[in-house]
Amino acid sequence: MAQTRLHLIASKLEADRIFAALDQAFEDDGLPIAVLEVDEEKDIHEVSLYADGDVDPVEARVRDILAGLGLPKPVECEILPNVDWVSRSLEGLKPVRAGRFLVHGSHDRAKRHPGDLAIEIEAGLAFGTGHHGTTAGCLEMLEQVVREGRPKPPLPKKKNASRKAP
Repeated sequence: MAQTRLHLIASKLEADRIFAALDQAFEDDGLPIAVLEVDEEKDIHEVSLYADGDVDPVEARVRDILAGLGLPKPVECEILPNVDWVSRSLEGLKPVRAGRFLVHGSHDRAKRHPGDLAIEIEAGLAFGTGHHGTTAGCLEMLEQVVREGRPKPPLPKKKNASRKAP
């Protein structure tokens, strides 16, 4: 289903008032709302609200809200193309190699080599690609620890494993 972006231009002060009113009015609908600073020097901000399906009732509510704020601004509508953003992001997502470790998604299984310590993680909408610098750093450190000798368990073993929990 195509999504529609309703958007308008306002000053920062107006944009903040509009955002607060739209946020309250559409809270139960769960519609995403955003404010973008277009030009700080000229005090131009863009307020956007994203809606699915029939946007006529949503647009009418937005216009009513603007009128109630005393800000009868022109509202533009833009129909956004249907895009599978997860698939699109995977197109440019390369595996992460850190020493013998290879962090990859299922779409890159063929890039594993013999001897690799492969870690397959499916990237989600928010995180999980392994591309943050800390991931490679941690994996490289683990490889160094293993190379230097057999590491001790990080947690001590329980002395009385048969003891029941309270």
